[in-house]
Amino acid sequence: MTRIVYSYNQETGVYEGECLANPSPKEPGKFLMPAHSTAEKPPQCSENEIAVFQNGKWSINILTQQDIDNVIKEQYIKQETMLMLREQSISRLKQKNILDENGNIIHKEP
Repeated sequence: MTRIVYSYNQETGVYEGECLANPSPKEPGKFLMPAHSTAEKPPQCSENEIAVFQNGKWSINILTQQDIDNVIKEQYIKQETMLMLREQSISRLKQKNILDENGNIIHKEP
């Protein structure tokens, strides 16, 4: 039987979501906690609030419009970077004749 625990960002402590802790095979009744997680449930937050785990406890931080804008900008940059890396990978595969111009895998007979 697993147990629900709550993960947080290693650097910021910001709540990231639920995850599962598995039972310890060596210590009955204890669980193996994933890195950067706690059994303590985070507090409920309103729209402009965020739960942060620091010094062994949860707190609620109020998000400013600048915080929200920074998160949106960071997500946009990550998305654009992933798209760029995908396109570069596809281009390389086409150059090596692994993919055709339509992005289909070219099957070569052995």
